[in-house]
Amino acid sequence: MLYHASDFVPSLHLGKIFGFGYLGVDLFFVLSGFLITGILVASKDERGYFSNFYARRALRIWPLYYALLLLTFVLLPIIRPSLSTSIFQQSHPWQSYLVFIQNFLGDVQRAFYTIRVTWSLAIEEQFYLVWPVIIWLAPRRMLKPLALGGLFLSIALRWSVQYGLVPPVNFFTNPLTRLDGLALGAFLALWIPEARDGMVRWGGIAALVLTVPATILLGRIWVGHCAFYALVAACFAALLCVSIATPVLRGWAVFRYTGKVSYCLYLAHVPVFMVVSALGLHEWLFPASPRLNETVQLALSLALCYGVAEVSWRFYERPFLRLKSRFVSSSPVPVRNASAYVVSGRARD
Repeated sequence: MLYHASDFVPSLHLGKIFGFGYLGVDLFFVLSGFLITGILVASKDERGYFSNFYARRALRIWPLYYALLLLTFVLLPIIRPSLSTSIFQQSHPWQSYLVFIQNFLGDVQRAFYTIRVTWSLAIEEQFYLVWPVIIWLAPRRMLKPLALGGLFLSIALRWSVQYGLVPPVNFFTNPLTRLDGLALGAFLALWIPEARDGMVRWGGIAALVLTVPATILLGRIWVGHCAFYALVAACFAALLCVSIATPVLRGWAVFRYTGKVSYCLYLAHVPVFMVVSALGLHEWLFPASPRLNETVQLALSLALCYGVAEVSWRFYERPFLRLKSRFVSSSPVPVRNASAYVVSGRARD
């Protein structure tokens, strides 16, 4: 959020501090791979394995996502006709957003501001099409090697593109070159329930010590290196291990609340930043101080983001989520280590 805010409050120079904020999406991929894999493995042998999973995914993702598309492609052109041309030109082909293939057909990094972040949801939906089938077909003992295989596949594809062995693709938005986080998250969901708490905690700490400096160094030297996203994903996977084995980190109310409304925060924060910036409310207070003006603008924007997320959660998302009770597995996920974390997230999965 602060990374994207830098476009709207330039005098605060947030880009110097949060220049790598775009990598937060890799944390999303690690968490998603972890939670989704735990749920799929637990329900693999039950009736309704596919129908329950896809129905619950649709109820979680589609209502808010399509509301954002309605805002972008219908309401904004009506409210601000001057934006219509830029919306459809920057987001060409706009139909690709309807079926989550915008990361293949368009330049999503130059898409209109309100929907620029949705490329990660497209990758997520494409992951949902493949990974549940693999888990259903593959023997349990093969799942960890397959998860790690996804990691090495992405590294190999990025390396092949860099050296001209395969046609060029957009590293940042192609699902086959962004499997690192999803793959490591999936691996952790399979490994952590079998590991001892001490191994998870100290293994995570050791991995953080090794990967964080390497990631920072490589990020400053060569962001496009084929190993960069793998290192980023490894950092977040290590952080996940530490947080799972250290319950105190999960006890902070601000973290729990932010997690609850994080989906709307992710989709709504750029539109909110745009609206606050366009209204110019901050300029009424300190017209002679651009930096103070933008500080107020940023505070207002962040507060409004949480306000919008709370309203969305309470009055829009939660009614859809209640319908998920019709698509519940017949047996609970075993509660142990990582699985306990999965259970805590199943109500919002």
